[in-house]
Amino acid sequence: TVPMAESAASSQIAFATPLAARVTDVQATLLVQSAAGSSSAFGFDNGNVPLYLSPTSSAPPAGHLYLGVNGLLHSPSTVASPYQYNLVYEDTSGVIPAQHYTVQASSLATLHERFFQAGKAQGADFRIGFYPWEGGYFTNIYPQALPDQRTVYATGDPAAVWASGYWQSFQTLSGGQSAALEQFAAGQTVPVDWNGAPLHMGTNMNLIGAANVFLAAPSASRSGNTLVLDVTPFSDNQPGDLGSGFQTGIFGAAGTVTGTYEIDQNGKKIAGGNAVKAAQGGNSLFTQVKLRARPSLVKFIVSASRTGRVYGMSASTRTVWTWSSAKQAGTVLPAGWICPASNACAVQPMLTLQYAVPGLGLDESAAPGRQVLDFTAGHLQLAPASAIKGASLQVSQNGGKTWRPVALTGYGPGAFRASFNDKSPGPVSLRVTASDAAGGTIRETILSAYKVS
Repeated sequence: TVPMAESAASSQIAFATPLAARVTDVQATLLVQSAAGSSSAFGFDNGNVPLYLSPTSSAPPAGHLYLGVNGLLHSPSTVASPYQYNLVYEDTSGVIPAQHYTVQASSLATLHERFFQAGKAQGADFRIGFYPWEGGYFTNIYPQALPDQRTVYATGDPAAVWASGYWQSFQTLSGGQSAALEQFAAGQTVPVDWNGAPLHMGTNMNLIGAANVFLAAPSASRSGNTLVLDVTPFSDNQPGDLGSGFQTGIFGAAGTVTGTYEIDQNGKKIAGGNAVKAAQGGNSLFTQVKLRARPSLVKFIVSASRTGRVYGMSASTRTVWTWSSAKQAGTVLPAGWICPASNACAVQPMLTLQYAVPGLGLDESAAPGRQVLDFTAGHLQLAPASAIKGASLQVSQNGGKTWRPVALTGYGPGAFRASFNDKSPGPVSLRVTASDAAGGTIRETILSAYKVS
């Protein structure tokens, strides 16, 4: 029998911030780990209801005590430029100290967030920091007006990792983007663009190396003769973000999503079908196929389309990759990564594309007249990266019925800029190709990539 006194919890978790802010959510995690490695954890989430802990002066008689605290605070509703605080703290001393946290401006990273959306919508978002010893996180999600922009002040503790994401529909949790785990340093300024057009086929990234407790799988890897592929359509251009892909929604659907895929070896189809069914309710197309041992040319084709007012632009994409592949001795990937088919694999030299439309408005539109498009061709992380050999761009202003070439200017390794005129309002479609010195190629067509206002 253990007597407990609620009144002993005398220390309210509270935060003193540089700017006025109201508490929206408070969380605490207590974990006791034994010398043998087993642990017991308890999590508390009080929302905006005060949460109290019992301060202690001595360590527990068995095991080691860890304490984690999170705070989410929003600016007053009267401010013209909204901001919020995302705070995370840990105490590994083995005791529970008093729970009043004074937040110094110098300890924070500054995130400038923009939420792009064609038309107004009620979305939802979250951001939560946690420590590797916690093994994961729990959090609430909150309504988020779309489009929108705000400033976020996050604890700049390099020991913490951050998870974040947002949806374009609060009602169904449809659309939007999920971010790879991140780390922030004090004094760091980070631009964060959610759903910035053009949306395209996304590939997996690891932004924090060995600190990535969730482990990332390369989007194309080969273990022996088993080729594993994992790509996500409708991803934005923030490094590490992946779109909602083939998932229509968590609590219902805000529209429809369709798609197909095909895998060829030396010009012969060896796999393919309905990409939505292959995704099995997830956002990514995860599939694997057996290849011949001899060197061969692999072609991978993925098409995706969706309808629904909430989704806005980038309604249809088709991406075609080719690269040379052969059976080879795989390697154990660095910490933070995982081979999906075995404990060793060879990351394939799949090409990638990232885009930017300078001056794009939050409504996913650009002003009429001179249009500028930047894109960068590269390879998957950990893949053998040969030099980008060339690239081309075509644009369409009639939904892909006709295309016209646009001249490119290179401004760095694999980086290109296009400039063209478009005085008529309406959607702009893009077709981009790139190739590398090893013979690999990528060809991506994005219908309604963005619009001219």
